[in-house]
Amino acid sequence: MYLGALRTYGPRLAFDGDEATAWVPSGSGPGEWIEVFFQTPSMLTSVSIYGGYGVDFGRYSTNNRVRELRMIFPNGGVRVLTLADKMQIQRFDLPHHPVVPSVRFEIVSIYRGSKYDSTPISEISFNRPE
Repeated sequence: MYLGALRTYGPRLAFDGDEATAWVPSGSGPGEWIEVFFQTPSMLTSVSIYGGYGVDFGRYSTNNRVRELRMIFPNGGVRVLTLADKMQIQRFDLPHHPVVPSVRFEIVSIYRGSKYDSTPISEISFNRPE
C-alpha cells in the first residue's frame, strides 16, 4: 500500500518568493485571513499579491482566485485591494507609506474556480523604501 505525501499549504508559503507554492485557507475564501508580523515596524510603499494558484494554468483556473482583499492595519486603517483575474503578481501602491508592526489580509470576495472551492494565495510581498 502506498500513501501519498501529505501536502500542506501553510501561511509561510504565501511569503516564500515562489509563485508555484501557495497558502490555502481552510475555508472557501471569503472571511479567511492571514496576518504578517514584521521583526520591527516597517514602512511600506506598496504590496504585491498573486491571488491564485500560480503553479500552472490548470490549477489557477480550477481553484478560486482572490477578487478583493482587505488590508487591515493595527491603527484601524483599512484598504481594499481589487485584483484582476490574471495569472500574475499585481502591485498596489500605498501612497501614505504606513509604518506598521503587522498587516492582516482578509479575503473579501473571489472569482469562482471551475472545480475546487478553495482560494490559494501564491505570493504576498512588501516593497519598502530603498
